[in-house]
Amino acid sequence: MKFKLDYNYTIQTDLFSFQFQPGDRKEALVRQTLGNATIYMPKNFDFSPAQAQEWANKILAGTLKEHGKIILNNRTLKIAQAHNFSINRICVKDISTRWGSCSSLKNVNLSIWLLLLPSHLIDYVIKHELTHLNHLNHSPEFWHALDDICGGKGHAKRLDKELDDFAKTQLQPRIG
Repeated sequence: MKFKLDYNYTIQTDLFSFQFQPGDRKEALVRQTLGNATIYMPKNFDFSPAQAQEWANKILAGTLKEHGKIILNNRTLKIAQAHNFSINRICVKDISTRWGSCSSLKNVNLSIWLLLLPSHLIDYVIKHELTHLNHLNHSPEFWHALDDICGGKGHAKRLDKELDDFAKTQLQPRIG
């Protein structure tokens, strides 16, 4: 994903916050704790050139990946344990075409961009992928199993629609 970034662009969710701030140095400075990152930009930094946008988007993606590896791994392991799923491996990647995937080898792949979502939607995506470990399709059995861990009949499809609506309305403006 690419976003039009500037000092007004922020991420503020219940699990992650990110912002660019003007700085007074020659180079960018990153200040972060788990779930929180502030990038202090070089003095007089201009976000408008395409090259600056590309660089800022790389900083954003790198920061999401760094935090995602910890936050998303921990959430996935906690949810897997609570619902008796067995995982081989968890990978957090810069995937912009889907929120996650899994394989018959019990590997779970999650997108760094999940950190832009509220935690209940992140948990839904994780549960969705974990359910695929036992049902490698979207059959009625898959949705029934997902409903069982999402709160009851029909709840999984409601969360799926909420995720789709959130992505369409809240993850703008994208560029490229």
